[in-house]
Amino acid sequence: RYEAERKKRELEYQQIQQQKQMEEQQRKQQQEEQRRLEKEKKDYEDKLRRDEAQRQEREAKERLALLKQQEKEQKKNEAKEKKKLKESQKQEIKNQKRLEKQQKQEMLIQERELELERNRSLQAERALAPAELTSNSLVEISSKKADKIAKSAISLSVL
Repeated sequence: RYEAERKKRELEYQQIQQQKQMEEQQRKQQQEEQRRLEKEKKDYEDKLRRDEAQRQEREAKERLALLKQQEKEQKKNEAKEKKKLKESQKQEIKNQKRLEKQQKQEMLIQERELELERNRSLQAERALAPAELTSNSLVEISSKKADKIAKSAISLSVL
């Protein structure tokens, strides 16, 4: 009887020990599973952070490339505008020189016309009787011609 009780206690002790071992093993498995899940969660969050950082870096590079492209376009446009302005200034100078040349030619033509008119007047005066001409009429004719020359010079300077 004593032996049976001892065996019974031993068996109970072994069962308790097995139960404790099973519980301990389950606890370790749960802890291991919890660690694994936490690691997976951490790895996933790290991946999300890396992906976000890469996305932001890519967007920053795209913005930088866009800014560089816009700056390049702006410089190109400024160069075009500068070139247009230079061409415009060249054309303006050319037009001014052409106008000045034209004005000089017109002035020369007027001077020639006045010279011809003066020569015709002198010839007409010579054809008239020399006695009829007085010094007053010569002064009057000369002052009229001087007025004509002054008016043409003024009109040319206005142009």
